[in-house]
Amino acid sequence: MVVREALRALGIERLALGIHDACFPGQGEGDLGRGTPNGRGGREFLRFASELGFNTIQLGPQGETTEIDPSPYDGSVFVRNTLSIAVEPLVARGLVSDESLRRWSVPPTDRVEHRHACRAMRELLDEAVTRSREPRQKADQWAVFEAMTEANGGRDFTEWEVNSVPSIRVMKRAMLAQSLAREQHEATRAEAHAVGLELFADLQVGWSRRELWAFGDCFMRDYQMGAPPSRTNPEGQPWGYPVLDPAAPEKVTALLERRFARIAAEYDGVRVDHPHGLICPWVYRIGDDVKQGARLHESPEHPQLHPFAIARSGQLDPTQRPWDEGWVRELDDEQVGRYAWKLDLLLKRTPNVLCEVLSTMPYPLGRVLARYGLGRFRVTQKAALDDPRDVYRSENSAPNDWIMVGNHDTAPIWTVTRKWGEAHAAYLSQRLGQPVASDPLSLARAKLAELFASPARNVFVWWGDLLGETEWYNRPGTVNDDNWSRRVPPDYRRVYAERCREGAAFDLRAALATALVARGQHDLANALRSV
Repeated sequence: MVVREALRALGIERLALGIHDACFPGQGEGDLGRGTPNGRGGREFLRFASELGFNTIQLGPQGETTEIDPSPYDGSVFVRNTLSIAVEPLVARGLVSDESLRRWSVPPTDRVEHRHACRAMRELLDEAVTRSREPRQKADQWAVFEAMTEANGGRDFTEWEVNSVPSIRVMKRAMLAQSLAREQHEATRAEAHAVGLELFADLQVGWSRRELWAFGDCFMRDYQMGAPPSRTNPEGQPWGYPVLDPAAPEKVTALLERRFARIAAEYDGVRVDHPHGLICPWVYRIGDDVKQGARLHESPEHPQLHPFAIARSGQLDPTQRPWDEGWVRELDDEQVGRYAWKLDLLLKRTPNVLCEVLSTMPYPLGRVLARYGLGRFRVTQKAALDDPRDVYRSENSAPNDWIMVGNHDTAPIWTVTRKWGEAHAAYLSQRLGQPVASDPLSLARAKLAELFASPARNVFVWWGDLLGETEWYNRPGTVNDDNWSRRVPPDYRRVYAERCREGAAFDLRAALATALVARGQHDLANALRSV
């Protein structure tokens, strides 16, 4: 395949397509208003990605979410999302009737109908429980949590009634759902491998309320995790996630080993969401403003956090703010090892690890990544043209970095370039060694081609940028029904072909040809253009 030959010639080792479960397209009857990689539509999309030349699928977190919060980054760690169960196989097994499937199915569109999918799946799984002939199993802790939550009207576990009783039916439903979800995931992974794709997990930084309920003694009581002020978010982000307790290292180690072992068994690699949370988390007292927080392991002056400091006072730069990259100015190798121990546990389980480091790289994090030869993310749509050293400029990437025009948290490149003009055209012309016009579509195509002309060996493309989408998928910090609701249109092959002809989607062959010309490899570029 000439595309794969071109990728090899350009030194690209991984070409990853990013897509979350809910975004997968539907295909015919059996769609509940939300995507899944496990249905016919999802698996066909995997084949489509392979045909284009992708070798990796970067999934989002696949944990259970709530009916009011569809964000996969707030989902559970150990419980699979039941909304990703494909229903048609349940009909084939006699667990769900044709009539029930027709009653709950909706015509697939380019939007997620999250609440409908939640209600439909709950009803269909209840039916599956009554029809199932699987032997009884003892309810696990997650089934108990599900049943207790339902018995208490969906309220948080801190508000449960003392004498509430979990429903046996709900526990059975939860157990059956997890069995089906695991079975379908393994089948999808095998099919992905058959077409030359590896599946990467997304290890979100947050722990859900389920884990806090089950493993409360592993977390700090008075602190939460968030993000400090940064170039991307000047006000910081009060995530409210539980913080692993450094005063309970044995319990935390056991919890992380359990989590990482599962990832290694079920996926081919893993994206670490906000690795700062594993290495140098920003924490703040519950009830305080996130900007009043501190780094957990580099705040020896902080009375409550002093016992957990790794960096010493003399290693801090008092001219810097606590969230600045240069707050810690030096560490010895022993200290770096203490910062690195959680990531070390993960790397012992799976060597295929990428770390989502965006605008901020605190010194301890940089030292840990260098220890393992791990790169960072380069989001080129954010490049500052007036700063030659800017971390988002493609020429500043390193071979072990991951480069992309955007991800699930950024505006589509096809929208971003509408605000650009001659300055960006001049920059891209210099980067690609050929003239680039200043109209939005030409700039978007050049920006995508630039990824392959950089030193980075790993290229990531979000599905919206592939298909030429112009609407946001997720606006960080926004809560409304539009967020997390974009979905691959059911007729994506036609949409993609038409937009490629119009120059309004990511034509991989054209992008590779442009990058090859920039490298002086004209013969292979011509071969791509002739396909």
